[in-house]
Amino acid sequence: MEKINIRPYQEEDLLGFYEAVMESKTELAKWLPWCRENYSLEDTKKWINEIVPDIWQSKKGCEFVILESETNKTLGGCCLEQIDWDNSEACIGYWIRTSETKKGLATFACHFLIDYGFNQLKVRKIKIIPSIENKASRSVAEKLPYESLELVKNGFKIGKALSDALVYSITPESYANGK
Repeated sequence: MEKINIRPYQEEDLLGFYEAVMESKTELAKWLPWCRENYSLEDTKKWINEIVPDIWQSKKGCEFVILESETNKTLGGCCLEQIDWDNSEACIGYWIRTSETKKGLATFACHFLIDYGFNQLKVRKIKIIPSIENKASRSVAEKLPYESLELVKNGFKIGKALSDALVYSITPESYANGK
């Protein structure tokens, strides 16, 4: 996917990010608590100008935008989050703009994040934790070379309800061996 660029957010991403969220709000709102009915351009400004820099500075995570290289169209976002430096692990998060789903972008972004996590951050385990009900995210995780799979009861919050979650764990060894 040479026409895809994944990089940290910049001020210039504000409108593209907002447009991608607005296009995808129906799909995103079920899984991502920040994507609520009254999501606004002000929320996007706060995200890009305040929250993302704080996440990077605090070393709690790494947030990236997924762009089409030629047009700079925002295709989605991805991150390494919940970085646990004591246990050398992090979790992957991602979302893809509705009009760009089913094109391999989420899988591509996950490979980028896994490489970044193991090679730049030097973590020893990366997890993907989708709700058991999120078939699209489960499908992405199952394409990756995970080492172990665990079912966690009530492990994912959807609105005010809890859903079971699956924990896909990837280590440098499982990733290098393709599973």
